[in-house]
Amino acid sequence: MRIRQTVGKLTRGNILVSNFNNSANLQGTTIVQISPTGAFSVFAQIDAGALPGPCPGGVGLTTALVVLRGGRVIVGSLPTSDGTAATAQSGCLLVLDSNGNVAETIANAQINGPWDMTVFDETGRKGVPNRATLFVNNVLNGTVAAGGNVVNQGTTLRIVLSIKSGAAPSVESMTVIGSGFSERTDAEERVSLKAVSNGGESWVWTNAGCGPTNLGASSKNRPREIVLDPKLADSETVDGLLSLGVPMTASAPAVGELTSLPDCRKQFISNHQPTEHDQSHAK
Repeated sequence: MRIRQTVGKLTRGNILVSNFNNSANLQGTTIVQISPTGAFSVFAQIDAGALPGPCPGGVGLTTALVVLRGGRVIVGSLPTSDGTAATAQSGCLLVLDSNGNVAETIANAQINGPWDMTVFDETGRKGVPNRATLFVNNVLNGTVAAGGNVVNQGTTLRIVLSIKSGAAPSVESMTVIGSGFSERTDAEERVSLKAVSNGGESWVWTNAGCGPTNLGASSKNRPREIVLDPKLADSETVDGLLSLGVPMTASAPAVGELTSLPDCRKQFISNHQPTEHDQSHAK
């Protein structure tokens, strides 16, 4: 979600991203900003134990993320206790101020696994009430009980919010405007990918020596993407490609223990051992 104005911790032109996985592949609780130059910063770290209102199941952020003109951020929460769909609970919408603090939760029986969201933002327009209309997709209507089978119970909500200066948004109305969408939960699945690049260099060693060597463009100038198609990975037994989208840069081999070191690697290690002068400065 692109930020349209600088306010609080939000910076215009940055991209706001909700993390729905953490480093342990469990529930995500952070929202980060990414600048046009690729710099990352944490906008919000959300603590389920410090929420100002109810959110059934706690915090597990989803891709339901919008930023209003005044700087308020609204994000969906679809929590599970172990990262699997079997323990998923209905969750809520979290309303944050422009400094990343949760100011309000929106929970209702019609909000059941808010997975994605968009907004029609009328705040700040002359002659128009300060109002924002959210369109929220629910994904938990019957899916957990179905155990991975498809159910036709997905819903889309229209939630009209009244936005007043200095106060948390209030819900004017909540209406189901779409239903009967096909949905299901997926069991955890792992795939193997072959990493490919758009040429560049790689550090290799042969009997003749070692050093940077030019590579061919094995990805045929593909963009940065993941493609699940085993046919694209030549003869290797993998599920698809991880295209890096850029040329590779040569990297010297790491210094470490191997059962048998080639001569050129021994020479490299010898050339890069710290000297007494280096060690004295490191103390």
